Order: sequence, then C-alpha cells, then structure tokens
Amino acid sequence: MEVTARQAEELFQFLRPDQVVRLSAAAEPVSFKSGETIYERGEDAAFIYVVVEGRISLLLPGSEGLHVVVNEVGEGELFGVCVCLGVPTYSVTAQCSEESWLLRIDAGLLKRLMDQDPEIGYALETQIARIYYGRYTDAVKRLSGILTHIGVEHECR
Repeated sequence: MEVTARQAEELFQFLRPDQVVRLSAAAEPVSFKSGETIYERGEDAAFIYVVVEGRISLLLPGSEGLHVVVNEVGEGELFGVCVCLGVPTYSVTAQCSEESWLLRIDAGLLKRLMDQDPEIGYALETQIARIYYGRYTDAVKRLSGILTHIGVEHECR
C-alpha cells in the first residue's frame, strides 16, 4: 500500500464540524530546522503531527549512534498517531530531513473525541491502522531489498 499525501484529509473527514473546531483550537503550527529532532523514541506520545511542508525521517535508534530509517513522511502525511491506537509512547524517533513546517495536534484531545464517539473513533482507528500497515509493508519491502542486495539468504525450515 502506498501512503498517500492526503492522509490528514482522509483521517479528519470522519470528524463532525464541532469536533474539527475543538481539534483546530488545540492545534498549532511549528517549524523545525533540518536535522532537528521532533521527538525521541520512548517519549510520551503527547502530539500528532501533520507535515505542512518538508520531510521527516522516522528513525529506529541503533547502537553507537547509528539509526535505521524506518520511513519518511512528507506533505499532507501524519506521524506520531500511535496514542490513538492505545500506545502511550512514540515507537520511533522523528527527525527533520529538511526544514519543515508542521501542524502539532493535541493527541489526548483527539483520543478523547474518539472515545466519546465510538463510531467516529472506530473510523479513525481503522484509517490510522491502514496508514501504519502501509508504512510497515513499505519498511519490510525495503529491508528485503537491502538483504537481497547484500546477499543475505534466509533458509526456511
């Protein structure tokens, strides 16, 4: 599944107008410089982000300061939405690949809106799961390509 550049639009279409107003009031534009870290893996997942402009690398920290790029997100894409799936901390580190403008949204408020309206909550969780599954399958494909390229073979038994 290819991740679309309209993730935010696709996700928030499920909200009622009054919910959009509440969420908009709890959102703020923020900017980051290239190389700047937005959040670290393991931090409390307090915000959801929408990329307005720029590119963000989602990294899995490794040993000796090395990081594995799990995915990259760009304009219109969401990241940091794990709290909406019941995961209280960020599972990756988010770092700017270039100067970026983001919309930072209060994740707790979105989660409360989802809990208060189970029908909308289910629709949002389903859409978020689709986004995450798409990123997962993309990462598996890239990893498989890397392993094939370096000649690592796996024998099934």
